[in-house]
Amino acid sequence: MKECPKCRRCYPDETDHCPQDGEPTAQTLLGEPTLDARYLLERRLGQGGMGVVFQARHIFLKTPHAIKVILPDLVGNDPMLTTRFRQEALAAAAIRHPNIIAVTDFGVVRGTMPFLVMEFVKGRSLQEIMAKEGAMPPERAWEFITAIAAGVGAAHRQNIVHRDLKPLNIMVQDDVPVAEGVKILDFGLAKIKSGELLGSFVQAQTSGLMGSPFYMAPEQWSDEEPDARADIYSIGVILYQMLCGDVPFKGSSIPSIMKKHLTMPPPTFQSMGVTVSPAIEGVVRHALEKEVDARIDSIEAFLSELHAAMNSTPFVGAMREKVALDPNRTMASAVTTLNPPPPPPGATTQAPLNSHTQFNASFEVMDGTISGVNRESQVQKQRAPLEDPEATHVQRKPVATAIVAPHEPSKPVRQTIDFKPQRRVSPIWIIGAAVLVLIVAGLGISAFFLLSSKQASNGPAPTPAPTISSGIKADLVAIDGGSFLMGRRKGPPQETPEHPVSVSSFQMDRTEVTNAEYAEFLRETNRAAPSHWAGTRPSFGQENWPVVNVSYDDANAFAHWRSKRDGVTYRLPTEEEWEYAARNGERGDLYPWGADWKENAAVLKEATPAPVGSRPDGKNRWGVVDLVGNVWEWTSSKTSVYPGNDTVIPPSVQDWIMIRGGCYVSDPGKSDAPVTACMRDFVPASTKNTLLGFRLVRSGP
Repeated sequence: MKECPKCRRCYPDETDHCPQDGEPTAQTLLGEPTLDARYLLERRLGQGGMGVVFQARHIFLKTPHAIKVILPDLVGNDPMLTTRFRQEALAAAAIRHPNIIAVTDFGVVRGTMPFLVMEFVKGRSLQEIMAKEGAMPPERAWEFITAIAAGVGAAHRQNIVHRDLKPLNIMVQDDVPVAEGVKILDFGLAKIKSGELLGSFVQAQTSGLMGSPFYMAPEQWSDEEPDARADIYSIGVILYQMLCGDVPFKGSSIPSIMKKHLTMPPPTFQSMGVTVSPAIEGVVRHALEKEVDARIDSIEAFLSELHAAMNSTPFVGAMREKVALDPNRTMASAVTTLNPPPPPPGATTQAPLNSHTQFNASFEVMDGTISGVNRESQVQKQRAPLEDPEATHVQRKPVATAIVAPHEPSKPVRQTIDFKPQRRVSPIWIIGAAVLVLIVAGLGISAFFLLSSKQASNGPAPTPAPTISSGIKADLVAIDGGSFLMGRRKGPPQETPEHPVSVSSFQMDRTEVTNAEYAEFLRETNRAAPSHWAGTRPSFGQENWPVVNVSYDDANAFAHWRSKRDGVTYRLPTEEEWEYAARNGERGDLYPWGADWKENAAVLKEATPAPVGSRPDGKNRWGVVDLVGNVWEWTSSKTSVYPGNDTVIPPSVQDWIMIRGGCYVSDPGKSDAPVTACMRDFVPASTKNTLLGFRLVRSGP
């Protein structure tokens, strides 16, 4: 096979000059540019220590792919090459997650040259994005880091550690929301924990070092076998870089970088000229602990800690009061430990925060779309902390590849000034526009006085009849009234004792109120949107998620608006009504779906909420869904203890509001706060939190 040294296109051996630019071609790989009689190599995208990456096309299906060819000279004449490569390719292909570049095929050419076939993605690396944007606000960094963590967590559940996470190994597709567009590369050559597969001998045959020095965990610099916590360290470095625009440890040589990773604490954000909340900085430092046992031990725990830190942070531009909600905090612990002096006038009250709540995320496995690979641009080479000659991403135009010695990364340019010629406005046009404004204003004033005099003579104008919006309609389910035993005998203190309660018939929303319906309410009332929205719209693709970041007053205002819209009276449910529905009335089931626990019946141990109704197996006997999990739900009831419970409620929390149902990060494995239809908690009415939403009811059958 021959290649054009200028455009890197691939041609058969008989092609002496590139048809595109006329350059003489040079011999590269042995054989024709067709692998396994199926994949036509079209263009070289990059080359590194372990192989070459090509853009390719399936000869019969015409689908685009990225193919990494492992060079025989770099892996040696290992007689087990084919077997080991096949094992690792199968393991990599088993990681099916939307945030991981999918491995779709593999093969071995002439028995000595293995290759991996991957999806092809057009976009930019995270390194390019960070170089352009500089230090990111926490909300922006959260978008990227949750998607990265979702993909890495999926691999960890397959017992696969990436070992080389860095911004150049993370692609972001063009024109796709970040949550869907992030793609992690090079899992196909990751080190699998068993120690028997390709990663072990590829590592030994190359530099003896697997990973990029600026992002490598301390244990990767030794012979110690890294586990999932090495990836968490790398993610911590990436998060640090996103928040302050630079990596924490730099140096002019690999040994100097290694020494800092092994011995020095990361510089504070303040010393880097960046203001980040102590809670968020604490999570980053926890992820960057030198000692493996002191570090955050799982992706799920990392996301949980960061989520709690984000919710406890009053970000600039979003200074509304936020109370961080611990999904596993019990009412008893709050009552027995919370008895503060009355707050000064004007002070806000916040619920206790546990920044180390852990949960086990369960990310949905989906098929990916298309991936690609290439080298960064020459400008990027000047900014990147360390060049990776195997960076597999697509760039806008081809450039020559080079292996660059490690160097200190410079801070990215933070601002671009775009000078555009300004059009000169003629004074005649200015005078004409002013005259037009005066004429329109005069007509408006005249019309106002004419209307006023007409109303004065004819009496007050009749109130227009309310109009029903043509948008989303309420979907309620009738709940027959009856009696049941509320609470339970052996539950946490706040759920005891069991006591009889009677409930009249009512109707309840089949699902939690969605972002789409709440957006309609905002458009018609001009009420302030949840702080994490962009204007009056939720993030793309989240229209059918339950609305969150809404206070008790927001929920009641929505109920008033919907009541006026539909001509009936809606309200928040009482605690008794909510539990009656969640426990199937007089049946008294412990869960909405029945008496026994059922896997995948509720949105729990997840990184984000899910569309309402996405767990149909969790519906109650009347068809109401998501009564457990997804988001906590406001009720209309104030803080209380059940009859027969001696707990004394401090005056400072007596006006707080009961919430029910748990949320997407709740862990059913927590013994001190078991996830059931009986779980309850209380928060200030002003709470706005990404874990808390609501649904409405109306009285009567």
